[in-house]
Amino acid sequence: MHAALRTICINFLLLFLFASPSAAASSKQAVGYKEFKSVSLKKCFSKKLLGQTIEKCVNPGKIGGGVNGRASVLTFANQKTGDIGAVLVAQQNFVVQMFGKKATIGAVCTYNQSRSSGFSFFAGVQLSTPKVPKIGVVDILSAALSARSKASQGAMKDVPPSASRSGGRLSSGYAGSVSDSSFKALMSAAAAGCKLRYPDYKIFSGVKSVKLFKAGIEFSTAAVGWRVNPSTGSASVRLKTSMKAIAKVGGEAIKVKVAGQTVKWDLPGHKFSKSQTLTNKKVSF
Repeated sequence: MHAALRTICINFLLLFLFASPSAAASSKQAVGYKEFKSVSLKKCFSKKLLGQTIEKCVNPGKIGGGVNGRASVLTFANQKTGDIGAVLVAQQNFVVQMFGKKATIGAVCTYNQSRSSGFSFFAGVQLSTPKVPKIGVVDILSAALSARSKASQGAMKDVPPSASRSGGRLSSGYAGSVSDSSFKALMSAAAAGCKLRYPDYKIFSGVKSVKLFKAGIEFSTAAVGWRVNPSTGSASVRLKTSMKAIAKVGGEAIKVKVAGQTVKWDLPGHKFSKSQTLTNKKVSF
């Protein structure tokens, strides 16, 4: 009995050691993150009027930005050629806070290895939008996971998907095979971008404490350092997100009392522009 058990254990060990690396793909839970940073907009001006040095400080408060969410990296095989591709899917929220008011912008951002996989947008008193992907990346990958289709060629031949989707959230992992046309679409620049859900931007319209020419947060995000292993269908990438707090204060006429006289003072404009890193997360499986 002991000899039979020993034989079974040896056979299992040999199978583990010499099995093809593509016998099964791995998976991993999405990477979570939550970051927020702020900048003070206080600026003091000084000027000599009627022989006296006068100081005036403008302090509308703080302006801040942040990002929170979950990111997954998924690979997929070309059903026709066996080639392996990869995308990063970030289901996240961008947060803008100005003068005690906060807006949250929901987004699904997709990145691939195309040159234009990084993008930026401005959110605040004014609003600009990032590039919106023309390809439904999540829809294509979700369909592949549901179909559980296997590649007929290449290193991932006959390997089932390892990634999963639960409650609209994707894990990191191998999503299975897709058609040749879907593969080319997923790898194209048209698949990169962000679909945003806009809040009510009128919440920032009541700011009157200072003359604001422009105020808000410029978000920049990109997927860098791609590493895709075509033999195992695994991948890793870094999700980088940064913010630049932008505001221009001053530039208005005020009246000050100097030596018993009321004097007009044209405050100069001052531009705040400070960049800070929000995330530098490695996402892999």
